[in-house]
Amino acid sequence: MPCNNIVTNTVELEHAGLDQVLLKKALEARYGVVNNYGLPKRPAYSFAVDNAMVLLTGGKLEGSLSQERLGEIVGEIKQSYGKECVKFAAKRFAGSHSSRARTSTRSHSERTETIMADLITGKTLLDGRIKTVTGDVSAENHQSAEAFFKMLATLTGGKETRESNGAHAHQHNEHHHGHEHHHGA
Repeated sequence: MPCNNIVTNTVELEHAGLDQVLLKKALEARYGVVNNYGLPKRPAYSFAVDNAMVLLTGGKLEGSLSQERLGEIVGEIKQSYGKECVKFAAKRFAGSHSSRARTSTRSHSERTETIMADLITGKTLLDGRIKTVTGDVSAENHQSAEAFFKMLATLTGGKETRESNGAHAHQHNEHHHGHEHHHGA
């Protein structure tokens, strides 16, 4: 159930199912001009960082910068890609029932998305993990919320963890395949 959860998704750049359109969009948002080449199943991206060219292929970053700086850039890419994933999934699933998408910026390094009005808040952390917190999700939005989490897990390719963020404070009934679920405090 999507109610009262804290869900954390890890972005894995090496994940074969990474959405290449979102990845390129994330790279362009962060670094400007990005050159895309390589095979469709193994695309490569080159772009400039700190007056040096770097190459991202199969989730690995190469360039003449120090290993420490390359590691920092990988974190920046994960964060930017995570933001694109949250925006994409929010647009896809926030249109159902009483939900709507809205974006606000807290600081330069942290972006918060309200995915379903008052229901799901997503934050892209500095290390690229995506942390979403849900409150009470109405019965009509349960399916959309679960679809959102499933899409986010697919797009990021990493581990998903879920933990409770408190008691289930509302009551609703759900009807699924001829049986009924009752949730309540």
